[in-house]
Amino acid sequence: MSKFSNFPQIAGFYSQLAGVLAGFAFAGLITLIASQLVSGSVADITLRSYRPLIGAFLGLVATSLNYAIVAGEDRDTPRLAELEVTAGLGFCVAALMVLYSILVLLRGVQTDLSGNGQMSGDTADLLRGTLIFGVCPLLVVMMYGTVRDHNIAKYGSADFRGLDIAVAIILLLTFCYMPVMKQNFRKPTSTRGQVDTIAKAGVILALLSLLASTLTISFSTPDETVSDYVPLLCVLILALYNFAVMYSASRYRP
Repeated sequence: MSKFSNFPQIAGFYSQLAGVLAGFAFAGLITLIASQLVSGSVADITLRSYRPLIGAFLGLVATSLNYAIVAGEDRDTPRLAELEVTAGLGFCVAALMVLYSILVLLRGVQTDLSGNGQMSGDTADLLRGTLIFGVCPLLVVMMYGTVRDHNIAKYGSADFRGLDIAVAIILLLTFCYMPVMKQNFRKPTSTRGQVDTIAKAGVILALLSLLASTLTISFSTPDETVSDYVPLLCVLILALYNFAVMYSASRYRP
């Protein structure tokens, strides 16, 4: 079980990272709020991007607290692998929310600048491609790493099991979904309602991740492991959230 001996220390670093990112998100919120107080501002669409930014801020705060709790866990316990799964879900969702909120902000700048927003549009397209074809599948791969640790903690070996096959199918569906999203790049649609839904869902998932970690520590012993359905459910939830973010990012126009 020495494989997990350094995870509390790593969790402390994750907590610091999430806290720093939350600070940046808070600074962005203050800037947008101050801009709204300026009379005669023409950046109407840009100023509306505070909604997903609030979601990113709250998600990062919850993630920072989540990893801070995990950092206090004893080393070399099977329960560490389960905490790695639950905390990992919140971290992945918060990371998506940060990038998605930046994309919404850039699209707002592009719209408000009208014909002079080419630079913002190009930057938004670059971020959109990075989000859909890079970050979303990468996060599922990272979550699969937590599944492997769960197998080692529960079964004492890294043998390929049914849980691995299920997660591999989810990962395959994610990669298959990517070319479908590419077809949506030239089919813009208004998705302000989707932006609010994604932001709210991100906050809820981050809080549920924090709750799951807290309950795991409070009501289980250090040597206790959970059912294989728990990490599978976490990966499935992340994949569904990925699909929603990918769809909205591919077609979002204010």
